[in-house]
Amino acid sequence: CGSSNKPRQSYHPHQVRKVCAMEQTNGPPLESMTAAVAQLVLAYIFWGFLHEVGHSVIAAALGYRPELTLSNAASAALFRRVHIRVPKASWQEVTIRHAGWICSVVLALIASQCSLHWLAHAAAWVTAIEAVASDLLQLGDRKSGFHEWFFCGNFGMILLNPAWAVGTTAKKVLAKMVEVTMMRGAQSGGVVTYVRRAHKGGDADLHGVRGRVVNGKRTDLSKLVQSKVNEVERKASRWNKLIDSGRLYSGHTRFATTSKATFDGTHPHQWSPAQRLDVYKGFSDGSLRKCPGTNVEVYICHNGDFEFFDVAGRTYDLGAIQTWLVSATGFPAPCLVDSCAIAGVMDLLRTQGSWQLSSRYAFLFKLDHASLDYNIPKSTLFARIAEFFDIAFQDQLKTTRSPRELARGRATLEENIMVALQRENKLLAPLGIQDESTLSVFVQETVTAFFKNDLLQAAQTFMKGAKGSFGLCVTTSLDSDRQMVLAARGQTISVAFYPEDGIVLYGSEQAAVKAAVGVQSKEAWDRGSSLAAEGVVLSSLAMPFDSPLNSPIKNPPSKSMQSKGSCKSNWSSPSASPVKLSAGS
Repeated sequence: CGSSNKPRQSYHPHQVRKVCAMEQTNGPPLESMTAAVAQLVLAYIFWGFLHEVGHSVIAAALGYRPELTLSNAASAALFRRVHIRVPKASWQEVTIRHAGWICSVVLALIASQCSLHWLAHAAAWVTAIEAVASDLLQLGDRKSGFHEWFFCGNFGMILLNPAWAVGTTAKKVLAKMVEVTMMRGAQSGGVVTYVRRAHKGGDADLHGVRGRVVNGKRTDLSKLVQSKVNEVERKASRWNKLIDSGRLYSGHTRFATTSKATFDGTHPHQWSPAQRLDVYKGFSDGSLRKCPGTNVEVYICHNGDFEFFDVAGRTYDLGAIQTWLVSATGFPAPCLVDSCAIAGVMDLLRTQGSWQLSSRYAFLFKLDHASLDYNIPKSTLFARIAEFFDIAFQDQLKTTRSPRELARGRATLEENIMVALQRENKLLAPLGIQDESTLSVFVQETVTAFFKNDLLQAAQTFMKGAKGSFGLCVTTSLDSDRQMVLAARGQTISVAFYPEDGIVLYGSEQAAVKAAVGVQSKEAWDRGSSLAAEGVVLSSLAMPFDSPLNSPIKNPPSKSMQSKGSCKSNWSSPSASPVKLSAGS
């Protein structure tokens, strides 16, 4: 057993092996200690990485796939933390959290039954004990690995009092909101508002006016956004009328987390460009009227992640949805960021008042399709089908124009449409409608979408079928004079009502909604008083939460505001009173 000056002794072969092992391990104490520490550290890193893999596997199975990035892998290995975007305080978060300690305990039990070095056993059990402490008992700050990355932020306002439309006061408030929201990301930002254009039918024809900017190294995003909004409004006002009472601004700041910061990726997003369609208006007025050639466009602002969506009872990932949207809308993807796809889905869901959009919705979402890989007819076919619905509907309008009465008589309407379409087999063939039962489903769902799918219903349908985290604001040219929708899941949105000032602010940052405190100028209020003397209504707000017909609430109570799942709210006290829309709102 190596060279030695000691007299040789006789050993049994088994004893020789023991002596050799002792002499080989009795090296310098420092080197032996260093090797042991290195083995322990490597074993500790290995078991910790498997612990995070346990979190990730369960998260992916639930539809919350972690980002497959080098930084995320390094974080899992070195810091025992993997970033998973999951709704806070949800059953998914609880399931993913408990998966970690269960995985570590099971691995430690398996390791103890294997012929591993005692240091590997020790590292496995240390990891299991830490996992139980952090994931089960929730000691320390380890649970913060389950969070939303707040790299984007929403902000916006509704000017109920026309006094705010005078001067630059409102724009200064908007700039302050951008400045506060920039803490979530300041690579780019944008705002959308709507202008009124004369319509031959006599109704307001609203058009979206969007301004977007990409921040530079030495520029202030809040000033860039303010300047851009002034520029686009100035250009739009040459041919259009800016809205005084009821003007809204919907904005967003962005920090690109999964893509490059580009102009195309900057919010607000629009998938389908502006289109002119025949639309029935008056659902909130109680008297329907046809408005040919109405401008139709949808804008969304979103912070969070859009990963999966359910179509006709089946779940598809974002890539499949984006490919499908190109055929379903008839327009190419403006950009490949996930938020833009939300705008595309909203184009398909917001159908109230349009037979063409409603028939497309019924075909896409209510008829059975085995996958998203099928032929989708062009919009011209849905326009031809819409003519049959419109002819039957015009007959009903001769007796009443009340949406409620018309909805009650939908059975007669559906029967008349069925009779008309049963003779159009060639027209229906591209839709795959070959029997009476399928045609009946198509007709019924089209009529339902025509009456029911306003902006609120469309947003609720989207949130029900979408998986991910959402702080969402949706506006359309059909509704922006009376309705906008805020939705929150896994993110928060704060809303502040200023009933005495006639303004509403909302934002991802609660501090942003305080931007209007004490900033109204005397000049603007003088202008508002003048308008009031002329009979202009200073503050009335259509609240679409209680009635499918979106009847306005008059004389709102001045009690503290409440926030529930349906976003039902009362007016706040005279001072600014922010409220958060939490998960599920």
